[in-house]
Amino acid sequence: MSDLYVGATASWSKTITSADVRAFAALSGDENPLHLDEAFAR
Repeated sequence: MSDLYVGATASWSKTITSADVRAFAALSGDENPLHLDEAFAR
């Protein structure tokens, strides 16, 4: 905890994968093909 101080910042990054999108769609109940099917979205 000694690395924490007023004004300290932190960062984090993640690349969203198609598996992440599918998992979120299933979890949220929004499985609209517009979000999940590239051919349909065209």
